[in-house]
Amino acid sequence: MKRKSPLNRLSKKRSAEKKTYKEAWTKQDLRTLEDNEGVIPCSSCGVTVAVRTHAREYKTVIPWGHSHNMSVKHYQDLESDPNNFKPRCQDFGFHKGCHEALDYPDFSRIKNFIDLDQIMEYRKEHSIEEYNKFVSGLKAAGCDDYDYIGHEDNC
Repeated sequence: MKRKSPLNRLSKKRSAEKKTYKEAWTKQDLRTLEDNEGVIPCSSCGVTVAVRTHAREYKTVIPWGHSHNMSVKHYQDLESDPNNFKPRCQDFGFHKGCHEALDYPDFSRIKNFIDLDQIMEYRKEHSIEEYNKFVSGLKAAGCDDYDYIGHEDNC
């Protein structure tokens, strides 16, 4: 059996965090399948990303992933919060994924997300700075549905 090099091993703490995250998204996926009659839709555009094959199993229809609203790189404590991640489609062929649109903010697309209110509410609850960054991007893309928090909008 091939052993992992010490450089590739996760710390016990990080390994436990990964396990907690996997349990959280597995639970979320099963709940989503129940709530949506055996389908997992992209939370931002509604396209079907996976379908139930058996009681606790599903197969991927198009590439997708559990996309975090707040970056795990900057908000690692929110990684396993089920309100911080949702199933989102990814780039494939000519389809532009919602996952990538959120990771590398494309506000011309984000402004049309069906879960935009939830994304903005979560950001407002966890980081006014991140919320205001999104407000700025959305305003630049022609969406004036959200207001800055903590300062005057003099534009």
